[in-house]
Amino acid sequence: MTLPDQQDQQQTVRTTSVPTRDGKQMRRIALAGFTGTVIEFYDLTLYAVAASLVFAGVATTG
Repeated sequence: MTLPDQQDQQQTVRTTSVPTRDGKQMRRIALAGFTGTVIEFYDLTLYAVAASLVFAGVATTG
């Protein structure tokens, strides 16, 4: 008689396959990342300019 924890202790190795990407997909991914970064930078710039115009009198004393 064997104990339950001693029965057929098999270690299974799970492998995951990493999908390969060709040059066209990589260019598309890079372009999407670049586009998102440009939009974020533009948004930040607009916000900074608007904030400086709106709060110009508040931030300066004199």
